[in-house]
Amino acid sequence: GLEILPLPSSDFLEIFITSAAELPGLFFSSLIVEKLGRKYTQFVFFLVVGISFLLLLFPFLMGNEGEIWKEVVETVLLFLARACIFGAFCVTYVYTPEVYPTSVRTMGVGVANSLARVGGILCPLVGATMIESGQKNLATVIFGAASLAAALAALFLPLETSGKAMDDTLKTVPSGAKIGTDEEEDMVAGATVLVEEKER
Repeated sequence: GLEILPLPSSDFLEIFITSAAELPGLFFSSLIVEKLGRKYTQFVFFLVVGISFLLLLFPFLMGNEGEIWKEVVETVLLFLARACIFGAFCVTYVYTPEVYPTSVRTMGVGVANSLARVGGILCPLVGATMIESGQKNLATVIFGAASLAAALAALFLPLETSGKAMDDTLKTVPSGAKIGTDEEEDMVAGATVLVEEKER
């Protein structure tokens, strides 16, 4: 059967410290999201998360388990990663509803949130399985690579919604209005044409 083992007091302290990282993550995300914009704020946060995970490989590979300096380095890096991943999560929840017009906003956010839950289910299963089998470094690389991939995806998001009004439909964008870069305008214009052709 399953056996529940008590955690050492040091583990409780480390869990508390890394969990408390969500507070500065929330603070800094709200501080810079209007200055850098939604896209670049997500990019920066995901990038820092990925780098923090990959840096964890060094204390894992050097020295002996249980050394104080290793525990301090790991706790600091995990604190930074936890803060940034929570900050990125907050910005993503702001950005996603702003992308969709009101007519499809609920469905769009719901589908995106559902897919995000799949990752939330797989993450602890994959991580716990690998760590229990002695593949801690591989688990760290996978989480780091996934964060760097998310940073790259955020960088190439097609729209920047900061400072722009949310639309009720794709047809509410005024003719000739400047909504972003030339590429963003071309995307909106193409989507508007498709909607108009469908309604004819």
